[in-house]
Order: sequence, then C-alpha cells, then structure tokens
Amino acid sequence: MLFEKRYPIQSLFLSFMIVLLFSACVTELDLIVKEQSTRLVVYGNFTQGAGDRFVSIRRTGDFGSQVGEIVKEAQVFLVDEKGISMPFLETQKGDYRFENNRFQAIAGQKYYLDIELKSGERYRSEASIMPAPLAIKRSYYTFSPINPAQQRPAIDIRVDLDAAPNPRGTYLRWDLRRTWQRTSVDLATHYQSYYCFDPPVRCYMTDSLTTQVLPLFGTPRSGGFSLVEQKLYNLELDYKFWEKNCIQVIQYHSTPEAFIYWEKVSKVANQQGTIFDPPPAAVSGNMYLANDPDKRILGFFELSAADTAYIFVEQEELKQYGYYTPNPCSRDPSNKDESWRLPCIKDPSYRFWQITYEWPPACAFCQKIAGHSTVRPSFWR
Repeated sequence: MLFEKRYPIQSLFLSFMIVLLFSACVTELDLIVKEQSTRLVVYGNFTQGAGDRFVSIRRTGDFGSQVGEIVKEAQVFLVDEKGISMPFLETQKGDYRFENNRFQAIAGQKYYLDIELKSGERYRSEASIMPAPLAIKRSYYTFSPINPAQQRPAIDIRVDLDAAPNPRGTYLRWDLRRTWQRTSVDLATHYQSYYCFDPPVRCYMTDSLTTQVLPLFGTPRSGGFSLVEQKLYNLELDYKFWEKNCIQVIQYHSTPEAFIYWEKVSKVANQQGTIFDPPPAAVSGNMYLANDPDKRILGFFELSAADTAYIFVEQEELKQYGYYTPNPCSRDPSNKDESWRLPCIKDPSYRFWQITYEWPPACAFCQKIAGHSTVRPSFWR
C-alpha cells in the first residue's frame, strides 16, 4: 500500500548544523535521556551523479545543548564494495565536498563512508546500496482551495512520476527551493534624473521552502506504479510573487534505511513542536566507531539518485486566473513629484531615503534585500 508522510523538519541543505542534532536508528527507536559528554555528529548525502555530495562533521555538547564545535582536518572517504577509497576535500571548516565531480556511482552497488579524525579516531557508516535514478515526469502547480486560516491565496506544488519495479521498494524525499526576482525601481526615468540615478538592477533571491515541512513518500511494494498529483508543498502567494518565481524541485530517490531515519527523526522533532528546538532525546544513526560497531554516533550518511525540475510562476499568469499580488513597492499615484527639489542621494542606507523619495531602500535598490544575487541563475528563463 502506498503511503505519504510530510513532517515539519528543517531542509537538509538550509542548515546542516541544526539538522545534525537529530538522528535515528534503522531498526528501533532508542531514546536515552541522560547526561552525556560531547558527541560527534555526522551528516552526509551522496548522489549518484554530480550534485549534492558533501559531509558535515560537528560535535555537540551535553543533552539539550545546541550544535557546537566544528571538526577540522578530518580524512573523509567514500569507499566502494571493492575497497577503493575516494576522498572528500575540506572546503569550509567542518564541511567536506567530494573531490571527483566526474565520478558516477553505480546503481545497485554498495558504498560506505569512512572518516578518520585528526585525533586518530575512525568512524564508518553501514554500507548502503546506491538507488537507481528515478525521473520526475511532470512538475507543476495547482491553485489550492481557499483556506480561511490563510491570509492569501495559495498554490500546491505537485509532481507526477513513473516508478519502475524495484525489489527494495521506492523511497523518495523532496527538497524545494524558491528563487524570486525583484527589479529595482527605475528611479532615473521616474524622476527624469539620469545624471543622479543608475539604471535599475535586477536581483535574484533564493529561499528554502522545506525548512518546516520535508515531503516524504515510501512504499515497500516491488512492482512498478505511477504517482500522480503528488502534493509536496502549499505555498501562499505573498509579495515575492510580484514579478517572477521559480520553484526548484529536487527529488532524491533514496534507500529504505534513509526513509526510516527521516521518518523517526521527524517524530522525535515533532515532540518539541519545532525543529529548531533541541531534540528530547538522542537517537543513533548508521554511523559507528570503526573498531566498536556497537558504539553509534549521531547522524546519517545517505545515498540517493537525484533529479531536478523547475516550475516557473509569473505574475501575469496568476492574473489570468484571477490571482493578484499587490505591488510591494507601490506608492500614491496622486503624489506629484518635484524632482528638481530632491537631493541627489545614491546611498541606499541614507536614513531619510524613504521620507525623501517615498521608496523603501529595498525597492529602490534590490541589492538591499538579504541574500540577493545580481547573477542570473543558469536555469532562469
């Protein structure tokens, strides 16, 4: 029987240091609440093709504390079933990226993670089978029914796919990221002051949508099937939809062990009411001390085959269906401009900017929006 689960849990790639506080074992949920010394926390994801191939290593303090010390100068390797080791390189403190971007993992073969700390301690993950690729057949959005609890209309992000027969079943999770566009107000044209203002700049901002909801789907059935109109996320049409949006849907075809891990992690996290709170107990994952397999550490190393799809949502398209997003940079059209009286101020941090020009700095200069980039994304159209 097919089943779907969606849990409030942080996106895997938004903040690994927080995610690493949670972990789960594959066979049973072992909750032990007691004082503990600093513990090692490892989380890694390795995709079949080029993509997310990283390992993050941290140390956490006593129970109830937040993630603390980063772990530097570790030797990290992916090891295949023939015993061939392939290195990860430290790119930031405590974070490691796979060195060979051209390497293609083979579906059906086993791989595990091997870590040697600077102190000489060695840790491994249980060997897992690399899943076969599973493509997204269609990605799209539909308008969701009006919910009185929501302040704005909303859309549902959905996917269709055809799953091939698989004796191990089919286990999926999705990571959703929204990139939205904002163009600075054309102040030069508006005020007819081309010597004072530069041409408008276009910015792109990216947010993770799965910071509170992680869509999961799993079934142990071995036969092939089709998944139709699978709902991944409900997204309100807020001010970020004024221009253009692109919803990036990253689908991970993962292992049964990884699915059970995230399922149990989510159950533990839900006991606290928010995934940003410390977990009520520590649950071990598939990582263990190399010379003592019974000694588990926090975290999980996951193998997955990834596929990515893009859903574009434009303001003009929404208007055709009767959905209107207010302009976040609107101003009173009855106000008559006297540009010759205005001072020539290019600094958007000027504290009287909005009073003088009646534009919020983030509207006049999109570079004031947190997390902005003026580089057009490669997938943008």
